[in-house]
Amino acid sequence: MAITVEGANILTRSLIIFGQGAIRCHPYLLREMEAVRNPDAEAGLIAFDKALFAHIGHDIANFTRTFWHGLTLGRFASAPAGAGDLAPHYRALSHASARLAVVSEMALGILGGALKRKESLSARLGDILSEIYLLCAAIKRFETDGRRASDRPVLDWCMQWEHTLGDIAVFNRYGDGIAPSEFRLFLHGLGTDAMGGRSNYVGYWTAESGANNCAAGLIDPMGTTTYDWGTVELVFDRSDFPSGWTAQIGYCVDPREEEIRAVAPAAGAVK
Repeated sequence: MAITVEGANILTRSLIIFGQGAIRCHPYLLREMEAVRNPDAEAGLIAFDKALFAHIGHDIANFTRTFWHGLTLGRFASAPAGAGDLAPHYRALSHASARLAVVSEMALGILGGALKRKESLSARLGDILSEIYLLCAAIKRFETDGRRASDRPVLDWCMQWEHTLGDIAVFNRYGDGIAPSEFRLFLHGLGTDAMGGRSNYVGYWTAESGANNCAAGLIDPMGTTTYDWGTVELVFDRSDFPSGWTAQIGYCVDPREEEIRAVAPAAGAVK
């Protein structure tokens, strides 16, 4: 079967990095699947129960760890002995890993095998995993090179950039008459409020194309430059968490006057 390089890249990002790894790298999922396929029903049941209860304990531990790190901003996350002044970076990675583990379990628990067909979601989770891996590699390179003082600003910049990017929650929204028809909302602080307590968030939106042409271009956290952007304020104003929110949209630097609303999927579609 012929396949282009670009097609191979998309396939790897959308299906393989997270879709395959979620099963192969999970400490219990593969055991549970193998137990279900065991031709010896009694032995399979015993193996499945053992893996299932271990899986539940694993999830409870991860959720508790994520909740605690969220309350303490990761200050008590684990760091290896001898980390020294790199300990905050190790703690940040430990916190990020715990959050990814919880989100991954939620995605697997809700979607199951359908997660592979949700290529956009699988790709986003793979992106998070890749970013954590790259930051681990950056710290490893810094350590291997003897912690050169000249390299420390570069390492700190990488960690700060990824921390800032991780602190920005990105919504993709497809419009119903509001120009532009497709845009992204970047909301500072929402990404770290994973355990609730959400209220008001101010940020901005960008679009690749649309009717607006602002006088100044804007570079979003993805590195894309656009002249189609504006400000946004989002408020979680209803109990339909996490989708019960209202957003006020402005174009360029104009006041925020356009309003969009969203309700939980169980109650209806985005309005």
